[in-house]
Amino acid sequence: MVELYWFDHFDITYPPHIIATPKKTIMTTITVLPTEVLLEVFGLLDIESLTNAKRVCKQFRAVIRMIPLRSYTLRIDEPNHSMWKFTRFLLSDPKAGSQITDLTVEWCRREPADPDTWTDKWEWTEEDLGMMKGLEETVIDKYLTPKTYVAIKGGVNSEALLPLILCFTENLESLDLGDVVTELFNCEGYPDHCLRKIFKSSSGGGGSDEEIKEKGEEGGKEEGKEEKEQDGDNEEEEDDEFEEEDGIPTIILPHIPYEQFKTWFHLNTGYPGKYLPGLSKLKKFNHQLNDSVFISEYKWGWRADYFLPILFIPGIEEIAIGGCATDKRGGGYALETIMGWYEEQFKDVPPSTVKKLVIRDARMYEQDYELIADYTCCLEELHISYNDTYTELDSECDMADAIYVFFENNPKLRMDKMYVDGRSNEVWLKIFYDCDYDLLRADRGEDEDHERTYEEFVEEFEAWSQRRALRGGDK
Repeated sequence: MVELYWFDHFDITYPPHIIATPKKTIMTTITVLPTEVLLEVFGLLDIESLTNAKRVCKQFRAVIRMIPLRSYTLRIDEPNHSMWKFTRFLLSDPKAGSQITDLTVEWCRREPADPDTWTDKWEWTEEDLGMMKGLEETVIDKYLTPKTYVAIKGGVNSEALLPLILCFTENLESLDLGDVVTELFNCEGYPDHCLRKIFKSSSGGGGSDEEIKEKGEEGGKEEGKEEKEQDGDNEEEEDDEFEEEDGIPTIILPHIPYEQFKTWFHLNTGYPGKYLPGLSKLKKFNHQLNDSVFISEYKWGWRADYFLPILFIPGIEEIAIGGCATDKRGGGYALETIMGWYEEQFKDVPPSTVKKLVIRDARMYEQDYELIADYTCCLEELHISYNDTYTELDSECDMADAIYVFFENNPKLRMDKMYVDGRSNEVWLKIFYDCDYDLLRADRGEDEDHERTYEEFVEEFEAWSQRRALRGGDK
């Protein structure tokens, strides 16, 4: 049965105005999207993709500059070369760094037992080198040492990039260096088989994560083959570039600060009046030492004198340091000696503005703590812990002497905001009492010779602390 509809019986002629006409094909591009949408799209891209997108057109460049980069994490020696790519991003648009207010550093140093961590050597492009050359007069020659620039162009130690990155982050407020690993490898020395793999291969400017993974797998196979060859009787002699100088292979010398437990950041921090731009507005600073580093008679940790420039950054409020050390034997690295070396740089420098100071597992002497205390006046909170095995403090009285100086110079520092060596405040008050410190003598007046009980001393101490805080710093 055939079904017929009513309109099948009529010959209908449609008016011209409702006859369908072919639709015009309108070519559209991503550039017509609203800025808000472009921000969402670009916000999903990684640094390398953003770097490429900025080269497309002025509109993309302007939109990408609007992407908030307030916080960023730098991963040193990460196999995918993220830190090198981020530096390339800043080189292509130096103003982008001014958005960053918080920087965190993670240390991904090469592990000798894990070939996947043997980050290949980075190769800059001609365009990259041209951008760096354009910054030599205004940035690189002004703030970085010549050896640092060599290490940056060398492409092996990405920690050398940190001082350069800090040249672009003039609005930085917080710098967290984390648990610093000063050595290029997360071990003692420079394993020959690791070095040969690193310098045989290069990143070719980075490459994708898959390409890097393939290179790592190939490198692992090559490494296994090399080990077999080394087991044979036909082992080849080392190349001249892998020969050692003072225990360090000559091929690695351009990529590391020569002195042990020193970083490129330490060498380029600057001093009052000539800081890296990224340190000029710093409020919070953290620098610890990786716990895997063995601190012994010869390996003490990073030198405490590198802490001094940080202490004098104008406006600094919080500082946390760990694993630093001094050595006054033979007039070495004691802080008072260092201050003498750099007398001109620290001449007439005002006291530090730091309000919270944390010193953990430091190998310093009583005089070093006292010197730090002498240069503070605004402390409101103090944390000190030290390793009893490696400490240079002869007794708890040495630390009590240092604490005394901190109290003397910092009127807003109260006992309930002081945490030293995990001991209660009552313990330190008892030490103060036993040592008969003259901290309160100026306030005792006629009762200066009165022999106080411990309870009277505690009451006087608390009252004295409150009066000093109210007086706003007058001693």
